[in-house]
Amino acid sequence: MTIRDATPNDLPSIGRIYVLGHWAAYRGHVPISNLRAMDATVEAASFAPELNNPNATFLVAINSRARVVGFALGGPTGAADPTLAGLAELFVERQYWGRGPASLLLQALSQRMAASGMTRMKGPVAIVNARSRAFCQKHGAHEVNNGDWFAVFGNVAGFQPLNLNAVWEEWAPLP
Repeated sequence: MTIRDATPNDLPSIGRIYVLGHWAAYRGHVPISNLRAMDATVEAASFAPELNNPNATFLVAINSRARVVGFALGGPTGAADPTLAGLAELFVERQYWGRGPASLLLQALSQRMAASGMTRMKGPVAIVNARSRAFCQKHGAHEVNNGDWFAVFGNVAGFQPLNLNAVWEEWAPLP
């Protein structure tokens, strides 16, 4: 598995993975009409500006057949705290769940954020997305803040020498 920066040629795969990821995570939790309304081409186009965003880190996971199987997007949050990074998206094709690409993407994104001077990272995880919550917990997350689910990482994804604390916010119901 190779992690690299996303390119315009990756956008169709990113759109497809994004839509299929929503179907896998949220079917039965959001109106089916919301999922049916998602279109991979539209979603791909919505990610295109991030390719040229100098503040964004947009990564893809590439399998041995040179196919995009996952992606991560993050960068500064724009909050008053310049040490706070945001993880906007982390999606992997279902057949690769539990097989490493998500961990590799999280590690690479975290390393880029740390190299940019950020020491903490946050990102939303929906309450109904049990698999994502389990992923966060696998990588050192725990719940805090009066029942709102935040994943707090010591060493993100357990990789050394990275020392990037992360906060993951969960919301419900889904917007």
